[in-house]
Amino acid sequence: MMFQNYRRYTNPFTQQFQQEVHRKDLLSQIIGINVFVFLLITISGIFFFLAGIKENPIVRLLSVPSSFDVFLRRPWGIITYMFTHKGLFHLLFNMLLLFWMGKLFVKYFDTKKLLWIYIGGGIGGALLYMLAYNYLPVFATANPYSFAIGASASVMAIFFAVALYNPSYSIYLLFIGRIKMLHLAIAFIALDLLMLPGSNPGGHISHLGGALVGVLFALWMKQQPQKFSQRKAQTRTTYKHAKDFQYNAAKKQEEEYINEILDKISKSGYESLTAKERKALFKSSYKK
Repeated sequence: MMFQNYRRYTNPFTQQFQQEVHRKDLLSQIIGINVFVFLLITISGIFFFLAGIKENPIVRLLSVPSSFDVFLRRPWGIITYMFTHKGLFHLLFNMLLLFWMGKLFVKYFDTKKLLWIYIGGGIGGALLYMLAYNYLPVFATANPYSFAIGASASVMAIFFAVALYNPSYSIYLLFIGRIKMLHLAIAFIALDLLMLPGSNPGGHISHLGGALVGVLFALWMKQQPQKFSQRKAQTRTTYKHAKDFQYNAAKKQEEEYINEILDKISKSGYESLTAKERKALFKSSYKK
């Protein structure tokens, strides 16, 4: 009985999250990959710790390095880093934001675009991060050893794509109240810029790269409805012309057939008609 009551009063958000995971859609699969990699790093880290290895080499292997030379030896890092997390709270924050923003994203666009904007945002964040660490003097000493992990750039791309595509959409935040997503996006950018001199400048730079990809995607998608409408109108016109052509051709063929039947009647009489010809003649007279 106690178990039944527990199931009956389960938190609605928990139920929704479980239902999404069980559906095994693309958004849930992306979250699942992130969780799997986190568990892999966490469990393997225990064995490396017991072996006296302080730094988990798997983290470095899956990360994206800032150095171009190191990147050429580990090019897969530009993809794998966006599914890699080391801290629990970092993972939870990114996955919760991904879940909320991903649900909004697929309402405006589609699931296939969600995957591409996730990957594109991650790549955009990684490229801006590498460019900054290779060409800005302030990062010259850190460049050979720095690397980045986390889905933050990918999540920022999804967030900014939604915020810019529908800037009037608002959400409710605890202790703040209702706020437009566009204003929240601007606040995120401002925080990233203000925190650049802090302990994680590479992470904030990658956020900016992901946000830029989201903005460009939203601006591009805003141009698509007009183009789609034009293509739809052209298709409708072409289809109408095709239907008119088919109708006129069928009507002409029917008239020729009726004329042949009338010629047959004038030569041999009505009794010479077949059942099919009589039926066609009857339909023709009925239409008239």
